[in-house]
Amino acid sequence: DLLYKGPLEKNTQSNSFINGIVAFHDGTLLYAPRNVEMKNVNGKLIFKNSDVFVESLQCVVLNNKIVMNGTAHNLLTLMNTQPNKASINWNIYSPSLNLASFIYLLKSRKKATGTNQKAKLGKISGKIDEVLDQGIINVLLKADKLQYRKFNASNAVADITLLQDRYIINKLSMAQGNGSMDMSGSLVNRKNDFHEGSVNAILKNVDVRKLFSAFNNFGQNGIEAQNVAGKLSANVNATLGLNDEGKAYPGSVAGVVDFSLKNGSLINFEPIKKLQDVIFMKRDFGNIQFAELKDRLEIRNDEIKINRMEIESSVLSIFVEGIYGLKGNTDISIQVPLSNLKKRDSAYKPENIGVDKNTGSSLFIRARPGSDGTIQFKADLFNKFGKEERKQRRQARKKERKS
Repeated sequence: DLLYKGPLEKNTQSNSFINGIVAFHDGTLLYAPRNVEMKNVNGKLIFKNSDVFVESLQCVVLNNKIVMNGTAHNLLTLMNTQPNKASINWNIYSPSLNLASFIYLLKSRKKATGTNQKAKLGKISGKIDEVLDQGIINVLLKADKLQYRKFNASNAVADITLLQDRYIINKLSMAQGNGSMDMSGSLVNRKNDFHEGSVNAILKNVDVRKLFSAFNNFGQNGIEAQNVAGKLSANVNATLGLNDEGKAYPGSVAGVVDFSLKNGSLINFEPIKKLQDVIFMKRDFGNIQFAELKDRLEIRNDEIKINRMEIESSVLSIFVEGIYGLKGNTDISIQVPLSNLKKRDSAYKPENIGVDKNTGSSLFIRARPGSDGTIQFKADLFNKFGKEERKQRRQARKKERKS
């Protein structure tokens, strides 16, 4: 139901106006650049002069039920003159959204070339594609339930800006079990199949196993989803590289993670199980429950720097620090207080004493790669690791004073 006012021929001297409604009932729309169908489409497009409004557009996209509405001011004018200046405000709601269905958004759009491109741009569909490709789309997304691989969350709210070569996450918040996640960041397409992501996140009481599983162990194999359980709280500031499937490239993660893991356990974690070959051979290192585990991890250049960290567990008490290298340069010091000689019974509840407390006489063990590349544990009788660390810190302080 449309009303048009303007010239009947192409005329650059006179303005043209269109007002009215286009209603959809059980329709199908195809977004050709992504080859994505919107099915069971019901809703309205409302035209007011140069503005376009989308009212209660309900549809199914890749098996996700979605309700959308949006506003684009001056769209009909900018579409013909400056598509890169167009700005669309878009609201999306879904009762249950599977993010894995939308991984295609990381892939490059399909574009017509040569004469096909010229022909397409002469059509209204080509002009709309140009607006969606070059313009600014501000998205407010709400989902009662959110799923990504094995990770499930609820009450998700996202404020995202879509630009030609990047997605900017202004704010994303969601609940996960009794926990929550709040984050911001960006995703920039540098080249085909490589996207540079940055994230600032605050996690509170999140299921750590589901988190590791959803994000492909964050591109590292030092500790994986099947090896860890518990509730994770963390402040994360990191960058990473992602492929078109949303998986992190190994070695691309860099940043700082301040974390606390409560009600945690290490399950069949090979480096700890190998420690059993050196000390306390009769104790079960396959499933270790521990008190709050907290530390700062610094990740860069395929290395994870572990600052001095206390592990008070059902099996023993140890203090760990050093470098876990993903390219064979692991060098970790493990301090084992001799108070561990007393075996702990099943009723023992681990409690932290603090990394700076006097631990008394201790045995030091050093973990480094052996000739076969696997981690080997050997006694470090005179704590050479600690002496080397102190020497490096002194040298670093001297450089700082000189600079």
